[in-house]
Amino acid sequence: MTDAPIKQNSSLQDKQLEIDHLHSIINATRLINSTLDLDELMESIRKIARDELQAEKATIFLGNEENQELHSAYLEDPYLDINLTFGSGLAGMVAKTGKSIIIDDAQNDERFYKGVDEITGYVTKTVVCAPMYNKEQKLIGVFQVLNSKKGKFSESDRRFLEDLSIQAALAIENAFLYSEAIEKKKLEEELDLAHDIQQKLLPRSSPQIRGYDIYGVNIAAQAVGGDYFDFIDLDQSSLLFALGDVSGKGMAAALLMANLQASLRAQAGIHSHLTELTSTLNAHIFNSTSSTQYITFFSGALNVKNNEIKYCNAGHNPPLLIKNNGEMDLLDKGGIPLGFIQNTVYSESVTSIEKGEILVVFSDGVTETFDENENEFGVSRLEELIRQNKNLGSEEIAERIITGLKEFAMGNPSADDVTLLILKRVI
Repeated sequence: MTDAPIKQNSSLQDKQLEIDHLHSIINATRLINSTLDLDELMESIRKIARDELQAEKATIFLGNEENQELHSAYLEDPYLDINLTFGSGLAGMVAKTGKSIIIDDAQNDERFYKGVDEITGYVTKTVVCAPMYNKEQKLIGVFQVLNSKKGKFSESDRRFLEDLSIQAALAIENAFLYSEAIEKKKLEEELDLAHDIQQKLLPRSSPQIRGYDIYGVNIAAQAVGGDYFDFIDLDQSSLLFALGDVSGKGMAAALLMANLQASLRAQAGIHSHLTELTSTLNAHIFNSTSSTQYITFFSGALNVKNNEIKYCNAGHNPPLLIKNNGEMDLLDKGGIPLGFIQNTVYSESVTSIEKGEILVVFSDGVTETFDENENEFGVSRLEELIRQNKNLGSEEIAERIITGLKEFAMGNPSADDVTLLILKRVI
């Protein structure tokens, strides 16, 4: 007769414990919905675990199935750094099996790793440990609680920690997603700023020279790119025009492009020959970059008195000079791209431009535009477009080329920057 009240009492205590556990899980859920500060969340969730399970310590290990490693991301001692492989130690065993465990005597359990206790002087006695899974059911960590003040952890404690681990995993995933979104937004803002700065490095307007219609345009494939063009007045009768294409894409290419722009502007008025200018730029780029980076570069000097163009082509796509007699000249004399060999000697050539003739300098993003079947736009299509629109102004010709590229690509995203510099003699 005396056993019945005891069993009933124990049952009531178990039910009350389950209710308390449920309230704590609800509290954890509220916490997750109230903040996305991961450090604050993890400290609160660990406190809930310690308080509810009446334990001394709680540690959250983070890791993943790909690298098979766990790292103590959140624990009492901020200076303690615990790294475990899957299968090593109790937390590692939980990560490997995906199953929670209760240990009543850690010191005599062969699975227990004693190294941390030996370093800290702490004595681990009892352990309850549960895996943490994200929404895709991929393991992202392990929740471990040490030393029950009640003596041992119960099955109810295990179930509670399993439930709390679900909430902890959700909090971690949400916080990571939020952090990634913030970083992405910050990066986008920085790229937008970099784009604005880079565009300001390019000419804001085309040069107004009697007898010539000149226009330049750059369309970056990414927020920032590696193409560059410029117009620089050498004297009252001479105009320097240039177009460069930096190897690679993104921020690294953009920084090298800015380097080129500054160097060209500084050196343009010093050297009387394009060969000297190009050699100086080459040495500077060689000394400023790694061996994997280079720049294809075309520079031309238009003399409006005799209508001659001196040029030096440093490994760039040969510009097209569409002649009145129906022929097309390729301006290909010069040398290798900038940055390959430090002491490079370049050659200079000269050509004339007659009334109605058109010079088109372009980056490889023009001719290397691809359609959905990976067919290349190529030089022939570019030449045809120029001839079809030869009676238009330079800006209109550039617009027709860009439209032609878009129509050819048929929605296929451009992988490279598109830059055009068009010079047409009109008188």
